[in-house]
Amino acid sequence: MAATPAKAAANLTQEELAGYIDHSVLKPEFTRAEIERTITEGIAFGCKTVCVNPSAMAIARALCVGTRTGVSVTCDFPFGQSPLESKIWQMKYLHEVAAHTYPHDFSFPGLDKPCQAPLEIDVVANYGFIRSELWEKVMREFKAMVEACRRSGVALKVILETDALTKAQIARATELACHAGVNFVKSSTGFYTGERLDHGPGATPEVIALMLKAAKGQCKVKASGGIRTREHFLRLIDMGVDRVGVGYRSMPLLLGMDTQTGNIGTSPLSDVRKLIPTAKSMLSQIISFWRGLRDDEHGGYYGYMDFDLQVDKTADKGTILNSRILWFFSKAAVILEDSGLLEEARHAYRFLTERCLDKEHGGVYWSVRHDGAPADTTKHTYNQAFAIYALSAYYQATGDLSARSLIIDIYCLIETHCADKYGYIEAFSRDFKPVPNDKLSENGVMADKTMNTLLHLAEAYASYVEAETPQKKYSIGAVSDSLRHILDIFLQKVYNSELHRNEVFFDAEMAPLKRDGRAFDLHSYGHDIEASWLLDWAASLAAPLDLPLDDDEVSPPDLARTVRGATGALAENVYQRAFHNRSLWNECENGRPDETRVWWVQAEGVVGFVNAYQRTGDPRFFRAAEEMLEYIQTYLVDKRPGSEWFWDVDGNGAPSSGKPIVEPWKCPYHNGRMCLEILRRG
Repeated sequence: MAATPAKAAANLTQEELAGYIDHSVLKPEFTRAEIERTITEGIAFGCKTVCVNPSAMAIARALCVGTRTGVSVTCDFPFGQSPLESKIWQMKYLHEVAAHTYPHDFSFPGLDKPCQAPLEIDVVANYGFIRSELWEKVMREFKAMVEACRRSGVALKVILETDALTKAQIARATELACHAGVNFVKSSTGFYTGERLDHGPGATPEVIALMLKAAKGQCKVKASGGIRTREHFLRLIDMGVDRVGVGYRSMPLLLGMDTQTGNIGTSPLSDVRKLIPTAKSMLSQIISFWRGLRDDEHGGYYGYMDFDLQVDKTADKGTILNSRILWFFSKAAVILEDSGLLEEARHAYRFLTERCLDKEHGGVYWSVRHDGAPADTTKHTYNQAFAIYALSAYYQATGDLSARSLIIDIYCLIETHCADKYGYIEAFSRDFKPVPNDKLSENGVMADKTMNTLLHLAEAYASYVEAETPQKKYSIGAVSDSLRHILDIFLQKVYNSELHRNEVFFDAEMAPLKRDGRAFDLHSYGHDIEASWLLDWAASLAAPLDLPLDDDEVSPPDLARTVRGATGALAENVYQRAFHNRSLWNECENGRPDETRVWWVQAEGVVGFVNAYQRTGDPRFFRAAEEMLEYIQTYLVDKRPGSEWFWDVDGNGAPSSGKPIVEPWKCPYHNGRMCLEILRRG
């Protein structure tokens, strides 16, 4: 048992205080979203564990990958009245599922300590036996539970439910538990509503002092129940408890984040909310700018604006550009609850479906003329993916079944023409005959397949799954299967587990390209930080983290946890290698970094680091996101009237390249999405 802290609890840091806390996520009425959000908050606070019900254990352990927060799971909660044999079976089952769902030695680079995330079991004693003073039965139960957990290497906390007991019964039960070898005795479940006997309710100082005295240092004491003031919390720590069970609503107050003076300290939500005013300001400018590029004569949005802000109304209109605009206005309409933005989305939708869609061969063209006539009729998997991405957002915003029908048509087209046994062929003629993949090949190589296309295909399929799931009208099984397949390709072929980065270019069999007989050494910082959060999101949709019930449901949770391990490593590696002077370098080829600050790399960096912070609670990531947002506002946001963001700036923050403000790749996708993600997450 830990001795009384060397310094008073009032002098402990927020991080030290959080290390005492088991963050309670035990409301039986919690939805899946509420469970994930509350667990994530506990991780970001830096709590010792999150305490969950068995049905949420796999979710909790997956979310704790790459963090310093462990998992406590309840057993026979909250009544403790199952037969002893049932309790032992439950403990064995919980341990076996835990061992399957999350390896104890998982770690990724950059953490000071590997994430062990040990499983702890909080089991409710049969307090009817204790009230009846059937001490032989009580001791038999304690010993059997200790032996079951000892064989599994799991820490055992026994909940006495002190509210139901007399002081004498509390003392005796604590003594027996310690003699049996439990790791912790715990006061309350928080669910008892019966009559109190000769003491106050919950983890009062009186009750905890009684337990500490009876334990005599032979086991640890966890205080739980009714701890809702900072004074109470600090006093219990000063008394010598080793752990404190805290409800999710009380956490900010106990850690000094919400005081009577109105001062708000740091917390996961308050931190992200700090970014919202800047994001709203940027988003307003982006919306206004792109509204101004609407082409009411020929449809869609103008396809080119040079550095001097001159619009070329006769420039070709890229389908990627129009798809991303459709996505942006659809998502903004939903997140901002602004129905006026739906008209912009409908305008983009009409152009996509009337002009960019090939009515003869299916799929969308690479580009069309300013008046909508076909220009480049190449059919590229990347382009088809962005059409699905955009149509999914529009379908989610409007419920338009014609959009859903197009999604399914393009999905079937991709899986029929583009998929092969190694991955996805990328470039085709109009009638889907393979052609060289020049559009997605860069850096002096010609790649058959690319990480970039695969990433955005995953994004597209995930977007449809997200749009369809709440409505529960149509089956998404095939798309979910395809998405899981793509994620598996990422893990097996794209993610380099030794270098903690994604490879970029591949041959037809998904082997990384070589040049001059040597591995092609390219690290794309922007794509890696983008992948670090996009793949997390995609995995959460394709591979649910719920407790597996049978062998058929084992693979998806495993996949999600493995994806989280890779994405955590990606974010950490980018932070270590590319984050300099409040911004991200572009890429590194053959050990030579390109230090250009590209607009989309900075935008994805903000989201990627916010995601890493929310997953791990590591303040480095939030500081990086905060500094990058400030950098963007200072250097990349073009202050000239009628402009948006510069394409890139040099090491001094100057837009020296003179690249266009709008062109087929320069759109409100990365920067608009950054703003919307901040609003969504805050």
